[in-house]
Amino acid sequence: MKKILTALAFAALVILVFAAAAEQDAAEFKSGDYVYALLPNGTAEIVRYEGSDTVLAFPASVDGIPVTRIGYDLFYDLNAAGSVVSVQIPASIEAIESNPFCTFDSLKEITVSEDNPFFEVAGCFLIRKADNALVSCAPASCPAELTVPEGIRIIASRALACCRFTSAAIPDSVTVIEDLAFGSCMYLSSISLPDSVTKMGHHVFMFCSSLRTVRLPAHLTRIGEGTFSGCFRLAFVSIPDGVTAIGSEAFFYCTRMLSAIVPGSVTEIGERAFYGCSEHLVFTVRRDSFAEGYCAENGYSFIYPRET
Repeated sequence: MKKILTALAFAALVILVFAAAAEQDAAEFKSGDYVYALLPNGTAEIVRYEGSDTVLAFPASVDGIPVTRIGYDLFYDLNAAGSVVSVQIPASIEAIESNPFCTFDSLKEITVSEDNPFFEVAGCFLIRKADNALVSCAPASCPAELTVPEGIRIIASRALACCRFTSAAIPDSVTVIEDLAFGSCMYLSSISLPDSVTKMGHHVFMFCSSLRTVRLPAHLTRIGEGTFSGCFRLAFVSIPDGVTAIGSEAFFYCTRMLSAIVPGSVTEIGERAFYGCSEHLVFTVRRDSFAEGYCAENGYSFIYPRET
């Protein structure tokens, strides 16, 4: 079991650091401590930082080329990433890929040039203005009881990953939660998602190993791949009526899962969706439903809901 959990933890780290975007094929160049690649429009993307400064001030240009993008995989050395306490974003930056700062354990502040028309900071959060998306946060400044700002529409990929809050209040302005948004938030113990959320990506709560209770939004139609994989303390889940698909490994190794309510609307359950859950897991399913057949075929215990 220890070997399995170690492998899972390693897999989670690999996904958080490397899986957010396709590997770049473009040639790389070095300017000082920064490694960059040329974009099709003639501007540059910072793809890696190889220095040791604790204040990471991104340049507005490298070798005379405007810098417009910050890539997702800035450090090969995670220890170096953990020493950064401040990030400074210049006016030239137009795009930031999949929260490149989620492994910056000591990050206390993110600042954005007042002349930057694309991003702004609200408290410990970095926000993309165009679509009101929360794209990053400063982990060392996040309160234990986190409140996402009103007006946020999207919690972007890895936006809150690896942060140390224990609970999170999500406003009903949020409609989309992207891949790995809360991945490896190892202190998160409970969360209630508002009914305004209609779409969730994959591995959203992967390795939230302290998560005990979760309320899923009423209008969700799919639970993505690996959404709760490695949530070892999650004991109960009620899947909303209207969900039609449960992705592969959605509840993979939820080892304390004892009860799962699966509605009659579900017509697809992916491979290993409940693999590694407690041997005492009991499903509540509708009579003659797809979920009933799934349980029978895979040897899971099930009961029917009490008639009212």
